[in-house]
Amino acid sequence: MMDDFKLEPKNQKSNLDIKNQKKKRKKVSSLIKKRRDDDLEKVLNSDIIFGLDNGATGTISCLIPYDKNNIKIYFEKTFSHVDLDYQKDINYIARIDWEKLKDWFNKIIKKAKTNYIRKYNKEDIKISVILERPMINADRFKQSKNAARAFESTLMVLEMLELEKNYIIIDSKKWQHYFFGKNTVLIDLKEASKNKGIEYLTNLNEKRYKNELNTIKQHGDADSLLICRWAFEKFC
Repeated sequence: MMDDFKLEPKNQKSNLDIKNQKKKRKKVSSLIKKRRDDDLEKVLNSDIIFGLDNGATGTISCLIPYDKNNIKIYFEKTFSHVDLDYQKDINYIARIDWEKLKDWFNKIIKKAKTNYIRKYNKEDIKISVILERPMINADRFKQSKNAARAFESTLMVLEMLELEKNYIIIDSKKWQHYFFGKNTVLIDLKEASKNKGIEYLTNLNEKRYKNELNTIKQHGDADSLLICRWAFEKFC
């Protein structure tokens, strides 16, 4: 009779729990695959590629592959301004200058579309924007807060430009592993990024990109440019 009342061990999962977990994993896997497919469709064969290094003190870039012999590059420090923080203590924070960022996007897109139409007789222009995922770390609250604010400001600009369906979000490891290999622990990524950006623009046209090269040297890295180049070489 005691066998009829035998209890299952606490660590033994019921068949129903196992089935539910399998369903959840399958659903998550399906959502991840769909997001990857959607991201690929957004970036594949783009005519204008924007790359944005996250934060208010990073850089922004654009790569326009008109043809194999004519690749136009834009590279700028992120447009920002310093304001008082809204806390009890007197502190200052760097914030995205959304008006300048919006104008920068508009000018590049307008000029690129004109060139595509006049020189290449192409009117259907595909635009993609590659955003680096902001750093969110509970142990670095202040930096995480600023990164999230900058990210939200950028998303609002994209919405104003009606580019809310044109952007994808990537981890920095995506482009870093592409250029520097998976073992980046012993690499000075900032220095490596700077050197890779200088090498790329020098090979393209050193005289044409004199200002951009100076900006890379002054800023100390070329992250946003490498984000553009990663997308271009992988998907275009």
